[in-house]
Amino acid sequence: MWRDKPIEEFRLGTVRKDGTRGRYAKCRKCEQKRNTAWRKRHPERERVKQREWVRENRFAAALITSRVAARRNGYQPCIATKEELALAFTGHCHVCNLPEEENGKRLATDHCHVTGKFRGFLCDRCNKALGYVDDSRERLLSMAEYLN
Repeated sequence: MWRDKPIEEFRLGTVRKDGTRGRYAKCRKCEQKRNTAWRKRHPERERVKQREWVRENRFAAALITSRVAARRNGYQPCIATKEELALAFTGHCHVCNLPEEENGKRLATDHCHVTGKFRGFLCDRCNKALGYVDDSRERLLSMAEYLN
């Protein structure tokens, strides 16, 4: 029952006209259960909401995706902010200058897997090429010499 729970378990509401803030009627855990149940009952509407959020928050979504992958694969996540990504975005691959529209996919956020420092946006091919050579300058130079 709600009276048995401490007040801290209830989220703060929006600021009222008189400047005070109330609390939500449901505790955080009950609200989370209700929201999870709604998402299970309405998966198509949830998918639409997620896609819309990703479209409106492109750089925040890119950071979240990149950080989750980094943790899953055991390397340092990108330490850039969404504002830094927005400033660095040109719409072209930073290596081959291919426009994002011609790539067929969104540009990948490339970062150093040791330090987490953001390096730039790469098309799918350039990103995979860096991955195949394990970000090794020596291996890339050796490949360039081989082609000559």
